[in-house]
Amino acid sequence: MPDTNHTWKHAGISEVNDDGRIRVPDEIFQEQEILSVGSPVHFSYDKAVGILIASNRELEKDGYTTEGFSKLGGDNDNFRVTIPSQYFEDKTQQGDPAVTQEVPEKARAEYGEKRHFVYHTEMAEGSIRSCYLLTDEEFDKRFSDSDRWGGTLDQVPRFIS
Repeated sequence: MPDTNHTWKHAGISEVNDDGRIRVPDEIFQEQEILSVGSPVHFSYDKAVGILIASNRELEKDGYTTEGFSKLGGDNDNFRVTIPSQYFEDKTQQGDPAVTQEVPEKARAEYGEKRHFVYHTEMAEGSIRSCYLLTDEEFDKRFSDSDRWGGTLDQVPRFIS
């Protein structure tokens, strides 16, 4: 039986535009306040499984690497945020001195792909709040009940295969 106090939530799906921007679903910034309009959105990845994460502050715990941030736009910008360029290609091979580490392929984004904004209710609490940005494949692979995801996911996802 699922824990009704702390569950996995599906907040919505957005497409990565050709300019590397993605619309953040209302649930993420209005209802849960995981991210805030006009504030920095930090982009990180989980070192073990390479999943892209958006957070309101830099993730400083071992196991996560933060590579860049940008601000969440307001209503006039359709509540979009720019995913930092290093998540699209290997900037270290182009000699960019500001990028010290290559983002693993599994954590990279692609223009035109859809991303599922998923979070555990505990991720929406405390001073550092975050959510996962899963591809269709990552979402389907981790949640066997993903064909009926209408908001709440009734199981613990499989992050380590």
